[in-house]
Amino acid sequence: MLSATLNPRRSIRAHLAILIAAFLLPAVIGISYFVGSRSVSQMQADKGMLLSEAAIQLAAHMDTGLYERWREIQVFAGMAEIVDPKAPLARKKQLLETLKNSYPNYAWIGFTDTEGNILAGTGGMLEGKSVAQRSWFQEGKKGPFLGDVHDAFLLAKLIPRDPKDPLPLRLLDVSAPLISADGVFLGVLCGHLSWDWSREIKAQSLAPLQQRNLTGVHILNHEGKTVLGTGDVASWPDVSNVPSVASAKQGMHGWTIENWPDGKSYLTGYARAKGTMGSPGLGWIILIHQPVDEAFADAVLFRNQVMIVGFLVAVGAAAWLWLALGRTIRPLTRIAEIADRIQKGEAVAQIPIIDGRSEAHILSVSLNRLVSTLADRNADLAAANTALEDDIRRREALEQELRLAATYYEASAEGIVVTVADGTIASVNDAFCRITGYQRHEVLGKTTSLLKSGVQDDEFYADMWQLLRDTGHWEGEIWNRRKDGRTFPEYLTINAVRRDGEITHYVAQFSDLSDRKAAEEKIVQLSTHDTLTGLPKRIVAMERLSGLISEARRDGRLVALIYVNLDGLNRVNDALGHHGGDRVLVETAQRLRQLLQPADALARLGGDEFLIISSRFMVMAEAEALARQILDACSQAFFVDEKDTYLTARIGIAFYPRDGEDPLELIRNSHAASVRAKEQGGNIYRIFTRDMDDEAVARHALDAELRQAMNSDDQFKVFYQPLVNAQSGRIIGAEALVRWFNPTRGLVPPDRFIPLAESNGLIVPMGRKILATACADGARFRKHIGSNFFMAVNVAAAQCADPGFLETVSKCLSDAKLPPHCLEVEITERTVVGNNPTITAFMTALREAESKLSIDDFGTGYSALSYLRQYPFTTLKIDRSFVMGIGDVEQDDALVLAIIHMAHALGLEVIAEGVETTEQQEFLRDAGCETLQGYLLGKPMPADEFMALVQKA
Repeated sequence: MLSATLNPRRSIRAHLAILIAAFLLPAVIGISYFVGSRSVSQMQADKGMLLSEAAIQLAAHMDTGLYERWREIQVFAGMAEIVDPKAPLARKKQLLETLKNSYPNYAWIGFTDTEGNILAGTGGMLEGKSVAQRSWFQEGKKGPFLGDVHDAFLLAKLIPRDPKDPLPLRLLDVSAPLISADGVFLGVLCGHLSWDWSREIKAQSLAPLQQRNLTGVHILNHEGKTVLGTGDVASWPDVSNVPSVASAKQGMHGWTIENWPDGKSYLTGYARAKGTMGSPGLGWIILIHQPVDEAFADAVLFRNQVMIVGFLVAVGAAAWLWLALGRTIRPLTRIAEIADRIQKGEAVAQIPIIDGRSEAHILSVSLNRLVSTLADRNADLAAANTALEDDIRRREALEQELRLAATYYEASAEGIVVTVADGTIASVNDAFCRITGYQRHEVLGKTTSLLKSGVQDDEFYADMWQLLRDTGHWEGEIWNRRKDGRTFPEYLTINAVRRDGEITHYVAQFSDLSDRKAAEEKIVQLSTHDTLTGLPKRIVAMERLSGLISEARRDGRLVALIYVNLDGLNRVNDALGHHGGDRVLVETAQRLRQLLQPADALARLGGDEFLIISSRFMVMAEAEALARQILDACSQAFFVDEKDTYLTARIGIAFYPRDGEDPLELIRNSHAASVRAKEQGGNIYRIFTRDMDDEAVARHALDAELRQAMNSDDQFKVFYQPLVNAQSGRIIGAEALVRWFNPTRGLVPPDRFIPLAESNGLIVPMGRKILATACADGARFRKHIGSNFFMAVNVAAAQCADPGFLETVSKCLSDAKLPPHCLEVEITERTVVGNNPTITAFMTALREAESKLSIDDFGTGYSALSYLRQYPFTTLKIDRSFVMGIGDVEQDDALVLAIIHMAHALGLEVIAEGVETTEQQEFLRDAGCETLQGYLLGKPMPADEFMALVQKA
């Protein structure tokens, strides 16, 4: 009986133990693995979305930065002074340097001519180079162009490198065509962008991801070449063929797990920069990646921990069940014995009471009911668990989106404001408060009308709200008002938020354009107004003149152009420095303003030139009265550096419609009148006449022919006039005189082309050729005349002021093997006026080299005796105008005697030029003049004829 009682209990307990081992432990471990794996998948998705969002933001930042550069180069290319063909190249170079310093994103800015030759570049770099085959020139001719990254081999040698950047110097090209005001293509303006802005964007965008050092970035250009990234970019593998790059090339963005050529598996977020607001962008691909082991380390650790905890729970539950079975099986065994007895038909007197009370009957009766109820409840619980899991997933995804949105909302540099449908403000970010000056509590619950500036009218806002209601979107530039009352420009984008087809909210995003507008206004100011005097430049004067001509043509009025030139400004610059000259120009502008009325226009055309435009005169005499007032004002002393400085002015006047109907023609004619005033001595005004125009045309033609002649070897010839000893009558020297044989004009007199060469700067190269030829011929003449022979050469003021002219003199003497004492340099009195230190140094060095120094045409210039004492002259040359009067004009006899005696008293030798009669020759010889020159003694002649004359003598 005892054996029959124990066996069923052992059988039940053994089966339960098998059931625990076979079902409970695997089930708990399986559930733990499932929960852990689902968590790993969710964490992987969260990490991938984070990397994808970072790649999208980095692409957006780069697109925005490139759009700003794309817009800047168009603004630069539209600057009036850049596209003005007549603006000096030096001024354009100065403007390029100003732009580069104001916009530090550029490593270089320059522009080309129409053939692709670089005319100007910042720092003087690449000037003279041809870029006709460069894509930025080819595409820039068609319109604004944004080029891809490239290695800058030439600029790499010139531009300082970032020691942290292991790759070669890389630049981006942005270019735009240069179109003149009349629509003519002039060339292409290009800017080479450096990478400073890219590194800054990269650092800002990756800041949230830099918790682990293994987070990396690849930025690939459209060819799949890595152009930027974290760490040692040069050591990264070629990733141009990985799946994420292929997806990004198709315009997609997201994240993936992929194998790279380095044999590692990476979690990669990818996106592509597509451009923005009209900018074409570069199509670069951004990869933000982490090794899978690093990226999912936390998730795998979490899954393993869940499994370990589940296993421990399962083992503990099994142990607890095993112990509890011992207490549970005993009553079940009693129930089983009773069931067996009933099955056998044995009569049972009573049901045994187990543990003090009997529950076997209740258990047996309720068993089927309990199983049925539990089955129904298990089904309900399974459905509830499924719904709960779906809800958890939705909540986690929503929370992730909200976290990303909140991060962008608060970290954005642009102001963001969210309103309800009626315009009441519901939320603003920190950037909104920083830009507008309002605190959050000051704007929440109020309408956006508190920002209205009043610049736009009600109709503007009505159209804006109508478009928002119709399309749900509006964007553009608008003026708003800050808390302190100041208005500011902004670029505003508004999008409507709909629910069930109805607008519930508006989200507005804006950026402050104040700095950009200020920079644009500064550029316009620099291109249209003179930085020294603040006066408008030529382009503004031309626009004003065109407007007044249109009004005068309609009303039949007179328009007067008064062209003012200051004479003597170079002398002020030489004596007081350029700051002194600047002071004089500023005060001149102030004096001119005081003489004008508000309707008159005053402009500075450059250098010492001013232009006054007025339509208030009824007759020309009124303009002449103003010209006399200007002459008086300019002749008053200028107080500079505690010294009184005096200048004069000359004025040319032209009238519309008498002297022309075109602005350019009127300005040209007024300038021609000022030139005539200069030719007549200055400090006067002259009204334009048609003969002045003819002279200007002739002078322009002669200037062009003179420039062509400088490139010819047979048009300029050096003639030599003998210098004769007054006592012996022997030739002791020669004066070198240049002659111009023009193919069409014939022999051009020196008094026509020498002043022209001095004004257009050709006198320096011309004088260099004359000096070299004179020294070479002088060495040949010296062999036949003797060692005392000397060659006299006229030198202009521009040559003396040239710092390299002394070296030129030394080289010419050395090449010709002519001793320095055989050269006499003739300088006019006008050259030494102003005490130019460069000229003074030249004369001193010339005397130290033992060459002679003669003051030419004495008595026709300023004739200041202090010059004879101040400078190291060896010879004084009496002008022919005094020599001509000898014997006929008693005063000339006295003057010549006085000049000779004064020169001898100062230790100077005397040369008299223009000797044409025997009476003049004898008078000068008896007066003690050492050397004579003139047609009586010999005319200027070619070198071969002079040599024949010397050999014959």
